[in-house]
Amino acid sequence: MTLSCFPRNLILACMLLGITLLNPAAAIQNIGFPDDQRLVVGKADLSQFQMAQKALHNALITLLKFDGVDGESKGRDAALNAISTNAQIIEGIAKRAGNKDVVTFMATLKSWSTSGDADDRAPKLVKQIEASLLGLMVEIK
Repeated sequence: MTLSCFPRNLILACMLLGITLLNPAAAIQNIGFPDDQRLVVGKADLSQFQMAQKALHNALITLLKFDGVDGESKGRDAALNAISTNAQIIEGIAKRAGNKDVVTFMATLKSWSTSGDADDRAPKLVKQIEASLLGLMVEIK
């Protein structure tokens, strides 16, 4: 590679990286899906987790339902608020359980739901979040 080609290739690489980061698929990588999906919790945390997981799941389904529907911002906004609230609850439970992967996932999900960037809420991403949420395994201490 000659020096005259280097800047052009660098600029091209930066442009491709920028396009990739603008793509909703890049958001999938940034959610931080947990590798360790197991939580060991007490009985009180178990019932709280189950309620939050169900509410979060329902909110994700609502978000999918209103995808691309004009005039349904109230329903979408309520779903995003429910995602944020319940992700925070599960984040607290994961902290007490000592699972940093789930803590990171829920913290990122909470931020994602309040970001205001509708392009990052592609149906494919919402479905992957839903699958990861339902994949969390909880055991009682």
